[in-house]
Amino acid sequence: MKRVGLLLMIFASLLGVKTAVADDTSVFYTYNRDGGIHTSFVNRVDSITFSRVDAEGYEHADIVSQLIWMPDTVVRIDIAAVDSVSFRAPSTIYNPDAIVIDESPMWGYVRWADYTHISLNPLIAPADLPRVGDRLVTVRTNELFPAGFAGEVEDVTVTTDSVLVSCKVINPALVLDRYYCVGQTTDVPVEIANSPRRKPVDGMEYGDFYFVLGFDDEMDFQASQYLSDYDEDYHKAGFEAAAKGAYSWYLTGKVYAAARYFDKNVFIDAYIDTEGQYKIHFELTGGFSARTDFSNVPLFDNLEFRGIIPQVPFLEVYGKINPVIDFKADLGMYLDYEKKVYDSYHVVYNSNENLRSFFNAEHSQEPETSEFRLMGEAELKIGAEAEIAIRNAGYIDEDFGEFGLKAYVEGEIGAKLSASMLFPVGTYTDFETSTSYYEDAWDENNVSFGVYGQLGAGVKGVAIFKDPVEHQQYGGTVGVKALSPEFNYTIARRDFFPVFESPRFFGITAGNPVSLFTSNLSNKLLLPVEVGYKVMDENNDEICKGFYDNSYRVPEDFMNYELPVEDVSMMLNRKCKAYPLFKFVNWEILATPAVDVELTVTPVTGGTDGVQSTSATLTGSVDGAEYILNPNFAGIKISTVPHIEAGSRGGKAALDGNGCMRVTFDGLKKNTKYYIAVR
Repeated sequence: MKRVGLLLMIFASLLGVKTAVADDTSVFYTYNRDGGIHTSFVNRVDSITFSRVDAEGYEHADIVSQLIWMPDTVVRIDIAAVDSVSFRAPSTIYNPDAIVIDESPMWGYVRWADYTHISLNPLIAPADLPRVGDRLVTVRTNELFPAGFAGEVEDVTVTTDSVLVSCKVINPALVLDRYYCVGQTTDVPVEIANSPRRKPVDGMEYGDFYFVLGFDDEMDFQASQYLSDYDEDYHKAGFEAAAKGAYSWYLTGKVYAAARYFDKNVFIDAYIDTEGQYKIHFELTGGFSARTDFSNVPLFDNLEFRGIIPQVPFLEVYGKINPVIDFKADLGMYLDYEKKVYDSYHVVYNSNENLRSFFNAEHSQEPETSEFRLMGEAELKIGAEAEIAIRNAGYIDEDFGEFGLKAYVEGEIGAKLSASMLFPVGTYTDFETSTSYYEDAWDENNVSFGVYGQLGAGVKGVAIFKDPVEHQQYGGTVGVKALSPEFNYTIARRDFFPVFESPRFFGITAGNPVSLFTSNLSNKLLLPVEVGYKVMDENNDEICKGFYDNSYRVPEDFMNYELPVEDVSMMLNRKCKAYPLFKFVNWEILATPAVDVELTVTPVTGGTDGVQSTSATLTGSVDGAEYILNPNFAGIKISTVPHIEAGSRGGKAALDGNGCMRVTFDGLKKNTKYYIAVR
């Protein structure tokens, strides 16, 4: 009864007329013994009463439940479950693996910070430095961390002048195990329940099992059709097509769950983690080819000769030169797609309506990888084929058929015009940061003209009957034939894409007031393109880009280009890359190779330039100050303790042309040791 009386006094004072008027966000918290917390907005409570009737409808001799009456609902809380009632919000609980900066030795050594970087004084002990993979978080905010800080350490760079801690921004759930906040539209607390360190309910037996769902399949299709006529108006003409692909979907997961039945109620606690993987690969190719033959054209009859060998009258020497035109055209499509998604679910069910049931879900995925290309190639050959053979005399009557044996040497020579293109479709127009398209396509996008030649030799037996009326032929040939590799000599070639060589990024120097990007260029282009640069940060996000004023087509236009990069403020103290960039038609294509860009700006503590009994002139400098368009440093801090805090006495000074500063401090104590630092 003492607990009930205490609760009555608390709620009486809470709802009494003489208490201060609560605003819309005033909240009181009911803490339960099992760790649960219930929040109620003061301005939504009509009244609070107590009852001898429990949640099951049974009446007891003593008060067993508290009822919070609201305009649209009644909340019942078992008195036995209540630990205390307070206006104090529950404290934030940090993940034990997180390092709270303002409760660690680092706090006194912080010089400056932004969302992803923390600069520390080099006087900090090596044992107090964070390591790669540590998760850092702040509890308090100040002028150094006005919005707080939560990040995972990716790199720690230690020099004689500074320590730079580079981090990536992370979800607060990775450093917080519990965080409550209350808004104006709900009386349900927002709780981070998806922390990797979430724990099952103590005392319950959990079981786990794994499951795999999915399927994969492949397809392969080929088709072709060729036409020929025995009068050899053409050797061969027709088309062929092929398609192949594969697709798959897999879902793997783990279920970790427990259930309990107690006091006529069912409680279920389950954790489900899944990984889904989707893959699609598809290729489609098709082509047309035709090879003409002029053997029946009267104009070329004189290019043929034959003669009987006197010593061997059943053999003859046969020779012929025949012009040919050979045309081929191929088109293709290539698609490759992959996606991975991760889902985590936490399900809690209570059959007791007065206890909270909830469902939390967390979703994440890796960046999708997709590739969609169209390929085209065309080739036109104009030449002549020649053949010298020794064959039997039964071969001669070619109007009605060819029968016999033939040993021959043949060759073909002529001119060849070819063109090929790998079109940047889909991914490469949407995500131009990828350089894989350029690396695959720069040598496949061209038009060339040259000469070709090929030799062959063989033996074959022929048995062919010809019907001159129906223009059909029956039979075939059997034999062996050997061909030499085709000889190709390019007379002229034009490319669609330029080739970049030795790109360089120059910082600001005395002779160059702005940074510069430059690269050598080669390849003769069919169409002019605009060339430029693009700078990407460590997350592969664009920082800046620019194009040269003149278009490039042939090396004689200019062997290299030089572009100013006027604002480098976004590159300071970061690991960036500068890529060559060019615009072909309406596509901006990122090229290779890239060049690393590291522009560091580091405050450097100097010394004294004049010490009096109660004053001193102190000096400092900033390495890399030339990269700062608007210098805005705190200047020099001074303190009687080694750990110079942000609130220590300081003075600001403008940087001169060499990045140096001077600050005079008055009112110093005699015979006192002072510590200084550029901040």
